[in-house]
Amino acid sequence: MSRRSAVAALAAAAAGTACGIGRRSDASLDALAEHYVRAALALAQHQPTLVEAWHGPDAWRPGPREPVAQIRHRLDDAHRAANAVLASGSGDPRARYLHQQVGALVLACRRLAGEALTFDDEAALAFGAPVVGVLTALASEARQASWHEARLAVEWLLPGRSVLQERYAAFRARHVIPADRVAAAVEAASSACRRRLAAHLALPPGESVRTGTSATLGVEGQATYEGALRTSVFVEQASRLDLARLVWLVAHETYPGHHVQHVLADSELVQRLGWQERALHPSFGGHLLFAEGAAEAGAALLLAGDVFADVCREVAESAAIAAGHVAELVAVQRAVIELDLHVARVARAYLDGGLSRHAAAEQLTTSALILDAERLLLVIERQRTRVLVYPAGRRIVFDHLKSGNPWDRLKSVATLLVL
Repeated sequence: MSRRSAVAALAAAAAGTACGIGRRSDASLDALAEHYVRAALALAQHQPTLVEAWHGPDAWRPGPREPVAQIRHRLDDAHRAANAVLASGSGDPRARYLHQQVGALVLACRRLAGEALTFDDEAALAFGAPVVGVLTALASEARQASWHEARLAVEWLLPGRSVLQERYAAFRARHVIPADRVAAAVEAASSACRRRLAAHLALPPGESVRTGTSATLGVEGQATYEGALRTSVFVEQASRLDLARLVWLVAHETYPGHHVQHVLADSELVQRLGWQERALHPSFGGHLLFAEGAAEAGAALLLAGDVFADVCREVAESAAIAAGHVAELVAVQRAVIELDLHVARVARAYLDGGLSRHAAAEQLTTSALILDAERLLLVIERQRTRVLVYPAGRRIVFDHLKSGNPWDRLKSVATLLVL
């Protein structure tokens, strides 16, 4: 695969479309895209977390806030139009993308209207068919065996007499990056990840990442696309990250994660093909599931094998962490990640009334090694099925990746993320 083809492949993956789509204008899809964007922006006036950013025409921004029921009426019309396009036999990935995203907005209207849904029903409507298989597998023996294997790995890495969650908390506390070194560590990690990606994939000229820390972010890390191929990536100052967790987080947010998704979607889809719906950055629907899944899978592939430890050693001095601890930090990070599907299992039981708040917090702490279970429960209550996008998204991507070396597998994502 040529370097140019690799760029197109990753662009398609990040954008949720397939390679080989030429420049064409479809008036019906252009109209549907405008309806979708206008409805999303109008609904975000009621629920601001639905939309991260809009970099398209200002004329599409809404005026005074209108009732949810009125927005829902327009969305129902748009959904019927999308259904008609799909029923016509169109295999257009753009049509499938718009159909799924409009359906997710209809769900948002239903939630804002106070309609109650089970966790599984809501997840299926929010993210479509790909997530149903993951939900079905939550209680399967194979998933349980995978969780037990990961748990045993953490037990082996962190020996001791106290309960595992206490050993893990102590381990993280021993290796936390000093607060005054976090910003430098983030910058060094972003540069290290970029160099390794750029050796295999040509990035658009002029792309850049601005890094920093924030005392009020509320999450560990966040990438915000500013337009013109620039992304701001901030890490929460109070997250108390260890070196391996910080490097993984930076790869997820920058290279080959969200920053690369943003710049390639902008250059390949918005600028080249004129798909204005991709100038909207939504926090809902299949877009969110695949964007987070691809960012997680991309981080895992970039940091495969010895690369993870190599990057950590490169960043260690900036982070004021002894390089001798890198191997242990990397091994623990890789093992703990595999416990994250239990978060979805607990969220499902808690939101459906099968677990009390106390029992849910206890299970998050003991089974998923969540160090601040109460904070995560607040996130689960607010975001509901959105907690699936990291564990489920990563597994959905990996379940379909072709075998081969990490770089070939990263390129093959392009054929999978067709919404």
